[in-house]
Amino acid sequence: GLFHIVGLHGFSQYADYINTAGAIMGFHHFNTRNATVVAELGNLTNTCPVRMTFELHDTGRNERIAVKELSNVLTRDSRLPCGIMGATKSSVSIPIATLSHFYDLPQINWSSGTDDLSNRELYPYFVRTIPASGAKAIAAVKY
Repeated sequence: GLFHIVGLHGFSQYADYINTAGAIMGFHHFNTRNATVVAELGNLTNTCPVRMTFELHDTGRNERIAVKELSNVLTRDSRLPCGIMGATKSSVSIPIATLSHFYDLPQINWSSGTDDLSNRELYPYFVRTIPASGAKAIAAVKY
């Protein structure tokens, strides 16, 4: 199978380029089964027929631009995504999570920390690879 992912990122800071380059490298490693970073990818050679494609859209770290970019992707006739990566800022991720909900599209995020996005009723398709800000604060206090 082929899975198409849309990345929504702002490119206004150096870290944005580093994060995006890392994501692109991850897609490449998955598709080529390159196990230099994640050893388990080498085991997928004969067992997983999945490949991923990726397209990148610049949100300018702006809510309106992000929604417009995603709306354009979701209303075109071809290459509809099966998932969304990003956006970088919580204020941009919230409207993207709202829109992706209407299309049943999962959104995976590595940097939006607002506790608001933890609301499963409002954002059932939003997941993140970092803890919410409130969880980080509690951990810091307990430490």
